[in-house]
Amino acid sequence: ARLEEEVRLLRRNYKAQTRETAGMDALVEAIYSVVPEMPKAIVPPKYKPLGKEIEDESAVLCLGDWHYGQVVDPDQNGGISAYNVAIARERVRFTIDTAIKLATEKLQGYRFNNLYVFGLGDWVSGIIHKELEITNEIVIVEQILEVSNLLAEGLLKLAMVFPHVHFVNVVGNHGRVEAKPYWDNKAINNYDYLVGKIVERQLAKQPNITFNLPKSFWALQEVENTRFLVTHGDSVKGWGGIPFYGLQRLYTKMRTLQQDYGADFHHIVCGHLHNPNEFTIVRHKMFINGALVGGDPFSIGAISAACDPVQLFFGVHPRRGITWRFPITSIDIN
Repeated sequence: ARLEEEVRLLRRNYKAQTRETAGMDALVEAIYSVVPEMPKAIVPPKYKPLGKEIEDESAVLCLGDWHYGQVVDPDQNGGISAYNVAIARERVRFTIDTAIKLATEKLQGYRFNNLYVFGLGDWVSGIIHKELEITNEIVIVEQILEVSNLLAEGLLKLAMVFPHVHFVNVVGNHGRVEAKPYWDNKAINNYDYLVGKIVERQLAKQPNITFNLPKSFWALQEVENTRFLVTHGDSVKGWGGIPFYGLQRLYTKMRTLQQDYGADFHHIVCGHLHNPNEFTIVRHKMFINGALVGGDPFSIGAISAACDPVQLFFGVHPRRGITWRFPITSIDIN
């Protein structure tokens, strides 16, 4: 009788998981049938070396924790921060334009044939928190469609400057379809995954953009002989600040796990914590990208913390590894 009950339970769980996966696949297929492809933009020619004084590198732009649709009322937090859909759009465009300006005007001694865009999740404000579901400026369907268009526009603009753009998309926690955390189908049963699939469809005609949309909650990406593990970071638990020891455990355990299965990496890039930071583990780096929101009612009320809206931009050399870093701060875009 006990075995029969276990079999019934397993069958019920299997059917539920299959139904969820099939539902998301059907939604992606339906969207593919109606989402228009953007017209192809001009592809810039590949740079040619101009001499020994020119460094040939790749650039990495980290985008994530946009929480598109969330509203932060400055009157409720003493004027510390403000956020809404209009501010989000301006901060995204400022970030894209600044990355282009840095690569083409400020870094005169470098040539970038490849740009890697690490999409770190939490594109949408989501529906996992009841208060956000009530106070969001737009509902979840509008969040998905609008942020997909915004991201696609940004990638297309980058593809008109960089000869090759490689987009890596991992999912966050705000994109969950249910409030309770889950691990089975964590990546594909997530609105952030859907955003990635919509953007892939929109930019299908652009020949110099490639997509890496993993069905796991992390991705491994090699950039100029340096390997990165890209993940949102919500599996690390912390309160009141940056959980350094938790991040260190994530690094050591994930690296051991990947090494045991033949897929090593050097550095981790994550988001989730909203506070841009980096620290060294032996020889390698743990990068924490910022967020576009800045302070919100939770961070200010629960832990008395806020941060500037920052997205990380850095370079990778084929022999020297990670070189320059620029935190692109859009604090004045409000």
